[in-house]
Amino acid sequence: MKILLTLFVLLFSSSVVAEIYTCSHELSRFGRPGEVETKIFTREGEYFYHNFGWEYEIIRDTNQMLILVYVIETNNSEDLGIAMVVMINKKTKEFTEHFVNIIDSKNNNTTILNYGKCLISK
Repeated sequence: MKILLTLFVLLFSSSVVAEIYTCSHELSRFGRPGEVETKIFTREGEYFYHNFGWEYEIIRDTNQMLILVYVIETNNSEDLGIAMVVMINKKTKEFTEHFVNIIDSKNNNTTILNYGKCLISK
């Protein structure tokens, strides 16, 4: 009975371990030298959740890359919404992210992108 209980606990505890990406980038590109911003992406089933609570859809998940998208839709006919795209290179542990929307793209011809490194926990 003790062996069966031990096996059950071991199987259950290994399935609870989440896949977590802790990604940071330095903010000099945004005029804030010395500051670092950290984002945490945690897998829960078929989605990843940002430390702000945003739910990201998994667009691609391979041994080499992870691409996530968070979409905010609006009722505004001129600004349909925003997509937040996150790309993580699992091999080099590099990441980039960017908010994309039509208004910003139309009015901005130079965009600064986030770039940094991630720690991967499984």
